[in-house]
Amino acid sequence: MVFTRLIALCLMGAALISGCASARPAASVTFSPDAAGRRCDMQSTMRRPGAPGLAACRAAVLAHPDSALLHEALALELAARGLFNSAGDQYNEILRLDPHNFPALYNLGLMLELQRRWAESLASFEQALPLTPDARSDQSVAWHIGVTRYHLGYEEEALRWFREAGALDSTDASAWSYAGVIAARLGRHAEAVSYWTRALKADPDFFQRRPTTEKLAYDGSRRVAGKQPPAVVTRMGLVRPRERVIPGTQRSSSLDTSTGQTERLSGARATGAFRSQQQLA
Repeated sequence: MVFTRLIALCLMGAALISGCASARPAASVTFSPDAAGRRCDMQSTMRRPGAPGLAACRAAVLAHPDSALLHEALALELAARGLFNSAGDQYNEILRLDPHNFPALYNLGLMLELQRRWAESLASFEQALPLTPDARSDQSVAWHIGVTRYHLGYEEEALRWFREAGALDSTDASAWSYAGVIAARLGRHAEAVSYWTRALKADPDFFQRRPTTEKLAYDGSRRVAGKQPPAVVTRMGLVRPRERVIPGTQRSSSLDTSTGQTERLSGARATGAFRSQQQLA
């Protein structure tokens, strides 16, 4: 069963997130041109990934190795070309400058997830969790911890994390869907149906966009649920409580390490986003 996820890196624009390295370079350093006249410019990179070119950003990083913003720009250039391992190296460089940088930990987790390096990805997300700046980030990290724990074979734990992600944002159909798939695999069909029902409440057309096998699993669970108890969904206490959980938020799909805010992904291909195929098999 395949779930599609949009991942964008380092978006510059209306809203950004970060806690990047302490020494942010001056604009004259950040945007200085290389010998060919190209600039390692985050804004133009986000408008058209690959425009400045790897050479410009690599040269800039070599000249200014303590610039978190330049490491971020180079990470985007690399990830836009599918070089997720090398992009992760740049996030590790940011973490060298600031070991408690939440966006760098989160983005590193994404790069490792795209490579299906589940244990390392989980470690990165678990390190990021205590550093989340807002409820939206709480939900996003919980979602990813669920994905990685599932792929490591910890189905019961993964289910708890997807329940937490769903409770943090009841409009996230994918969190409920994952919970439904896992509960069905565990033979808890009435519980699975209750999760899928929440997915349909969040998105009535959800199954129309999902593989046929998921709808068949849902129908199968409905037939055999019998007198099994449904799920009682409450917060699992896996994420520290906040004063208020923002309703209707989406998973943080874009994190920028240069400022400290979150960007909602839009125009995925235009902004250099990536699709991560997560499979529950």
